[in-house]
Amino acid sequence: MALASAASQGEDSPFWWGSATSAYQVEGGNIWSDWFEWEKRRGMTVCGEAVRHYQYFREDFQQAKSLGQNAHRFSIEWARLEPSAGRFATKEIEHYGEVIAALRRLGLKRCLTLHHFTLPGWLAKKGGWENLQAVEFFKRYVRLVRDEFGQEIDLWLTINEPLILATQAYGYGCWPPQVRSYRRLAKVVHNLAQAHNEAYQLIHETLPRARVGLAHNFFSLEPLRRWWSFGQLACRRADRFWNQWMMDLTAGRHDFLGVNYYFHQRCRLGLKPSLGWVRFADPKKLHKEVSSLGWEVYPAGLKDVLVKLWQQYALPIYVTENGISPQSEEQRASFITRSSQAVVAAKRLGASVRGYFYWSLLDNFEWHKGFTPKFGLIAVDPRTYTRTPRPGAKVYAEICSTGQVSGVVSKIKGSVHL
Repeated sequence: MALASAASQGEDSPFWWGSATSAYQVEGGNIWSDWFEWEKRRGMTVCGEAVRHYQYFREDFQQAKSLGQNAHRFSIEWARLEPSAGRFATKEIEHYGEVIAALRRLGLKRCLTLHHFTLPGWLAKKGGWENLQAVEFFKRYVRLVRDEFGQEIDLWLTINEPLILATQAYGYGCWPPQVRSYRRLAKVVHNLAQAHNEAYQLIHETLPRARVGLAHNFFSLEPLRRWWSFGQLACRRADRFWNQWMMDLTAGRHDFLGVNYYFHQRCRLGLKPSLGWVRFADPKKLHKEVSSLGWEVYPAGLKDVLVKLWQQYALPIYVTENGISPQSEEQRASFITRSSQAVVAAKRLGASVRGYFYWSLLDNFEWHKGFTPKFGLIAVDPRTYTRTPRPGAKVYAEICSTGQVSGVVSKIKGSVHL
């Protein structure tokens, strides 16, 4: 099984095989971000130096290149560029210029995320995304990035997983500001959607050929019991909330679809009104394959999501995140292979999938879960910061280099000590 020929890929030939990072999760030293202050107040695991990607980015990108990747998704930390309201840091502008130049020299396509969950501390103190002015503040930041780096960016992602951000912070109350209020959640969702729409317009004002979208976490859904009509209703409600709401609010402001895929959920109606009266079944109790985080491992759902989105929107698609914190390297290798097969299968069914970014290139700080999850293709020693590619990285490298995904694990299993 292989990807379609380069001729069929259009302007994005060859297919983009890459991995992703997020500035706060890997850089270290992001002391101006809202998460930095929140971690200290809550006494939780702090990001601190993370994995020092700020210092080692050239080495990290070289590793990605040596693993056969031809693209990389990264983010800029807004709080680094604007540590206080209206004051931009020249040193940090120069730093991100060096980051982008390093990617360019290696021939890696550059997919930039403008906002990946964290806010400048000064904006968080003003109410964050609940503040109507947040959209105007975001536009000021977008103008700077556009004017400084716009010609060097191949793909723009305005906001990463806006609905995940809103629900974790205002639905489940896990992330700052740790609130449970559907009214405030809805306000944040609408402001995030407006921020994307305004950023889309701003980027196109001076870069008319830019390709701009956002990274949305799409769920694969099915009823817990297929024969149960209430289960079907639960799926429809979950689909409207998780998959459709943000897309409806940003309609007409996507040059492509950025697809983050992690979750296959089996739906039932709940007894409480939160998040559409929908509950998701525990995959461990159903004896399904799960990751170290207890998430169901279901790569086939990626194909279903990609095909459905293509049929619904007829826009080019990039898988902007898809990854696993596995129970073993065998599971990681199997996941990568099956997920790549899902992408190929979706393309064969007509979906215009142009690229795939594994999450993530490096072990990193996984938000309120700390450093325990190990998503990285490259392991990072927390004491010495030494980088070591994992066996699963070599499986992915074979796919990146050849485009062949059938039999990859069995072909190189003996040489990578899975």
